[in-house]
Amino acid sequence: MRICAIGDSIMNGTGDAEALGWIGRAVRPAKRADREVTLYNLGIRRDTSADIRRRWRAEVDARLFAGAETALVFAFGVNDSNTEPETGGPRLDLAATEDNAAAILIEAAAIGRVLLVGPTPIADDAVNMRIAAVDRALAVVADEAGVPYLSVYPLLRESRAYMDAVTGGDGAHPDAAGYAALAARGPLAGLAGLAPACATSPRSEPGRGGGGGGPGRRRSDFRRLQVVFPLHPGDRYSRRTSARGPCAAPRHARPAASRRGSHRGRASS
Repeated sequence: MRICAIGDSIMNGTGDAEALGWIGRAVRPAKRADREVTLYNLGIRRDTSADIRRRWRAEVDARLFAGAETALVFAFGVNDSNTEPETGGPRLDLAATEDNAAAILIEAAAIGRVLLVGPTPIADDAVNMRIAAVDRALAVVADEAGVPYLSVYPLLRESRAYMDAVTGGDGAHPDAAGYAALAARGPLAGLAGLAPACATSPRSEPGRGGGGGGPGRRRSDFRRLQVVFPLHPGDRYSRRTSARGPCAAPRHARPAASRRGSHRGRASS
């Protein structure tokens, strides 16, 4: 299996002296059990969802080959919410984040297993209010795309270990202990057992047999999804996503204004 982890500096593991970040720690048990598990960390500092939308497909295609199991883990939203000095507002408005996320997830779902992990809190209350709104919005977008969503913001915001790590650093990135706390929220060692891949990359690799794998095991039941990615109290998945099945055709994306209306007025996490 090849796991491509696409995101921003939190995905990159910025601030971690052990150079693992959360994704490296989360995948480590699977790597120990199977040497064929390969992780590509494609996190870039300061990237917004717009930046990731522009680059992710070319970077993923360069790392895949026909017949290989593929898992794509996306995580973004913090930089979308950060303050733009020139305007005093967010770097991207919520509608743009929603549109970028929808485009990314719908295309990614045709490649392999996909998981979207929500944004993390920082040491800025005003920005955290925006991050909480992005977290709720991404849950709706992921549901419409038929992709599992793991919300980490609520518990990390209340986690003293994580927030102490953030405030003790640069105010946005935790240290090794903080990344370990994040990795514990959704053990990605079970990523290989997530929903079956709906397609395989058309690329081939010298010395490898072509052709896609079979449809794999169906993980459409919400309880079975929890076994793959055990839920901690406060973590959220989209129940409708898992119930529809991983290879179901995505719902047609609604206009951004309509999607925003679907989560407006929900209680803050």
